[in-house]
Amino acid sequence: MNDFTEIDIYPKYEDIDTFYTSKLTRTIETISILYPNAKYKSLEEFNEANFGEYEGHSHKKLMKRDDYVKWQNGDKFIYFDLPGGDNFESFSKRIHNGIEKIFTDIKNNNYKNIVLICHGAVISVIMNNFYKPSDEYYGYLPKNGHGYMLQFDDNSDINSKALKYEEI
Repeated sequence: MNDFTEIDIYPKYEDIDTFYTSKLTRTIETISILYPNAKYKSLEEFNEANFGEYEGHSHKKLMKRDDYVKWQNGDKFIYFDLPGGDNFESFSKRIHNGIEKIFTDIKNNNYKNIVLICHGAVISVIMNNFYKPSDEYYGYLPKNGHGYMLQFDDNSDINSKALKYEEI
C-alpha cells in the first residue's frame, strides 16, 4: 500500500468523469498510484518546461554558470527564456492549447469533474491564468504529491477565472 491512497484529500475515483496527464513518465506513474486502472488521456501540452542546457544538471552545478545565476536572481523569475529550451511565452501558449483541448472535451462530454496530473511549472502557469497572478515563479508550486482543486461555474470557458481553489 502507498501513502497517497491512505490520504483522504484526493477526489474519489467514482466522482471523476475523466483523467488527463502529461506524456511524461512521472505523471503516468502518479496516476497509476492515485487511481489504479484509471483510463486517462495524455497530452504533451502539459509536459514540464524544457530546461534546455540546464536539463539534468543540479542547482549546485548550474550556479557556476553566469546565465543561470542571472536567471535565478532576476526580478521576474517566472518569465524565463531557457538556453536551448522553452521560453515563458511558448510554454504558456502550449499549456493554454492543452487547456483549450480539455475545455472542449468537457463541453463535448458534459464532464463535471476532471483530474489533471501534471508538473510544477505547469501548475504555476495554470494557477496564474485561472486563479490570480503571482509574481513569484514558485508562488503556486505545491508540495510533492499535492496540487489544487479549482472550482468553476457551469458556464466556464477558456477565458474564465476559477471561483475558488483548494490545496489538496
